[in-house]
Amino acid sequence: MQRRAFTLIDLLVVIAIIAILIGLLLPAVQKVRESAARISCSNNLHQIGLAIHNYHDANNTFPRYRLCDTTSGVYDANCYSLTSATTWTGPNEVWWAPYDNRPTSTPTGAQGSPNPDNTYRNGGYPAGLLWSYYEGNQNTFKCPRGFDPVARANYQVSYAMNYVSGGPNGKRLTDLTNGNGTSNILIVWDHGKTPGCADSSHAATPAKPRGPWPFPDTTSPQTHYPEQRHNGVFNVLYCDGHTTGMTNSGLVLAGTSLFLSDGNTANFP
Repeated sequence: MQRRAFTLIDLLVVIAIIAILIGLLLPAVQKVRESAARISCSNNLHQIGLAIHNYHDANNTFPRYRLCDTTSGVYDANCYSLTSATTWTGPNEVWWAPYDNRPTSTPTGAQGSPNPDNTYRNGGYPAGLLWSYYEGNQNTFKCPRGFDPVARANYQVSYAMNYVSGGPNGKRLTDLTNGNGTSNILIVWDHGKTPGCADSSHAATPAKPRGPWPFPDTTSPQTHYPEQRHNGVFNVLYCDGHTTGMTNSGLVLAGTSLFLSDGNTANFP
């Protein structure tokens, strides 16, 4: 009995069909991956929200984004006098998240490992104000898409805490519920570079309080409100613990009140 073999045309047809199927599947696979990355990022923010509320339960205030080193006499503890977000104020400086801010470090390059005692001992760096209020997993602060395309490396921390003057930093929960409402105030969101976000180009004073970083975000690539991180949106965490996707146009529509504990105008402190 003679067996019929595949002809060259048969093979080419099969290869063409396979290529078409792969072409149809790849966009779907990419969408699934992007969706999974966004969900993972959102889950991180949920965990951060729980840690923030645990911090509030223990200290009766929301955490500040950063505590500056006051030993030199140049900086105040709440960092109002800073005129740059990247200034390292000294070895007693602590951020809300594990972040190495030494001049020899970069937003994508930390030295050593986070120290739970919030010191720089053994070449490490402070683990942050929230470290003891969650599981202590550093990956919680790293979004799967928290990648710096310029440095070609992952950010130390993929999120920033709101430190606008008159924002939720250092406030009591009742201050927020009686103000703009916890479900209307942003506390943490997708971000690049340092883990704090506000207009840091000047010191915060009664005459010139810090407002939010200007939106829509015109930096390239976007670092303050990075829509490109999740296919047109960035994840945000509100003070009541819920998360959602946000756009720059959404910020424009909602206005400055999103960043403030009360009202729609930044006020010192």
